[in-house]
Amino acid sequence: MEPTAPGADRFRRSTPWVWATVVFVALAVFLGADIPGRPIVLWDESRLAVNALEMSRTGFSLVTTYGFKPDLWNTKPPLLIWLETASIDLLGASEGAFRLPSFLASLATVALVMAFGWRLARSRFVMLAAPVLLVLSPGYFGGHAAHSGDYESLLCFLTTAYVLLLFELVHRKRPKPWVVLAMGLLVAAACLTKGVAGVVPGVGVFAYVLARGRWPRLLATPWYALAGLIVVVLVGGFYLLRERLAPGYLTAVFNNELGGRYLHGMNGHIFGWSYYPGMMLPLYSLGPALALLFIAPFLGRIWPALRWGPCKSAAFLTYANSVSIGLMLVYGLSRTKIYWYIVPVYPFLSMALAIVCDKLLRALPYRPGRPVQLAHLLVGVAAAYVIGAAVLFKFVQLPKIEDNPQGRYGRVFAELDAKGIRHIDTLDGGVANDDSLVDYTPQRRFYTLVWQARGLDIREDDPARPVGLHPGAVLVTCDQSYVADVAALGAPLTRTPGCAAVASGSR
Repeated sequence: MEPTAPGADRFRRSTPWVWATVVFVALAVFLGADIPGRPIVLWDESRLAVNALEMSRTGFSLVTTYGFKPDLWNTKPPLLIWLETASIDLLGASEGAFRLPSFLASLATVALVMAFGWRLARSRFVMLAAPVLLVLSPGYFGGHAAHSGDYESLLCFLTTAYVLLLFELVHRKRPKPWVVLAMGLLVAAACLTKGVAGVVPGVGVFAYVLARGRWPRLLATPWYALAGLIVVVLVGGFYLLRERLAPGYLTAVFNNELGGRYLHGMNGHIFGWSYYPGMMLPLYSLGPALALLFIAPFLGRIWPALRWGPCKSAAFLTYANSVSIGLMLVYGLSRTKIYWYIVPVYPFLSMALAIVCDKLLRALPYRPGRPVQLAHLLVGVAAAYVIGAAVLFKFVQLPKIEDNPQGRYGRVFAELDAKGIRHIDTLDGGVANDDSLVDYTPQRRFYTLVWQARGLDIREDDPARPVGLHPGAVLVTCDQSYVADVAALGAPLTRTPGCAAVASGSR
């Protein structure tokens, strides 16, 4: 036997984390490549962006505002808005600063999935495949998720953290008190991010605990009750204080999140029971392969190499399936069905699918002497497909889907600022919507606040009055109803398509 080189064992032990670092950095670049410069998206990112910018001006508060009035349309708790406000205060008002907290939350989720995958299976394949399957899923990196400053990235991180922590806790007879209390804080943070959505993944956990007979452990220690009390005090305290500071909030929450969306539905978002399973095909990186999660436990009857003995990976497969089904069931029963509501399901699907694929690949025949094994070929084909599809969707298709003229005000203001123009009037009649929002221009509002902070004097004109020019100002619009009329008033000052900017003769 040849002697082992000094440090070789240490190198072999470190190799998984070398690969993990390389893959993590690559996934971070993929997620964050277009975050700083991409225009703020109309639904619903721009609303949150205005909430954060206005709070940056007025100071931290329990009450989020739009137009510097209490926001009773976006009724979610303010944890994400606080983080976005802090980022803006630290880095300055910009798209990148606003999106930074959601981007970091998405990376933290990737790190959780990677670390838990290794801890669970001690498999390099599971450790690397699970985060790759997660990040390259359009439902995870796309609109309203890691791609944006919307709620889903932070919610997904917090729910993933507490559900994974619960998996460890319910399989221990004597859990550490501080771990149970940390789990309670994570649940509270999830609820303070997106209200009742923060506890939806817990439905599947509860079903798993009952089915496995683990529920007596929850009563054997007072720490679970104390964790629940922490959730009630923090979350309930916020809602009561928020109502006291701006009455009408609780009614708006009920009408918007429960009575409105869940029971009655939103126009354009009412679908049948098959909506969410159907969305998994285009929005998950290996959508058709998800069927393996439900047939894998039965394959062992016909293929001995695929038999699942009592092990942690098998337990987690059942656990992840329970969480995923519970989450899909809760949202499937809602009258309103929107694809980004189920973003928190992607980490569990990815970890479970990576475990099943690892089992299948190990069961495939190995032919000594062949440079390319069947398992290598399958992994290579799958990797090429998910990487190619993800890059195409993120950098080619998604920008076209999210683009609209009102998102280009920032480009126009930047052009005018470069020309030394300081006084700007804007004209915009608002975007069409099904929520009775009149003259709704959140993208213009965001870029107005951003460029006001950079020294421009920008006024948002009343769209009800005739188009006209103020002496010494430039008139700007990206509203297609007004572009032709404004462009006819003078020489163009912008090259931004779909927008018009003209100067007053007395400027």
